[in-house]
Amino acid sequence: MSTSPAKVASVAVFNSDGALLFGRRRDNGRWTLPGGHFENGESPYEAAVRELKEETGLECSLEELGSEVIRDGRLEVFAFVGQCDDEEASSHLDPDDECDEWKWVDVSDGVPR
Repeated sequence: MSTSPAKVASVAVFNSDGALLFGRRRDNGRWTLPGGHFENGESPYEAAVRELKEETGLECSLEELGSEVIRDGRLEVFAFVGQCDDEEASSHLDPDDECDEWKWVDVSDGVPR
């Protein structure tokens, strides 16, 4: 019997200078984009907007780029992109408190290692 994959939203948010927002995860120290699992009944857009607000405190319009099923069909990732005014991101609304720092990163020459 086949089960539906878990669904997550991943959001690439840029500021007016073209910098991309990354958060440093508390559990492993790696940098990540805002995002997370859907709640029951949420559309991909609703999940992306909620996750962005919870994890960073930011609100902006988002555009869905598409989705892809990965991890042997166990996970479907919905990708979004948006632009927010230069604002300071904060995880004070995040019930999971996953990131301890948010940073706007210049990606004009590519994403740094």
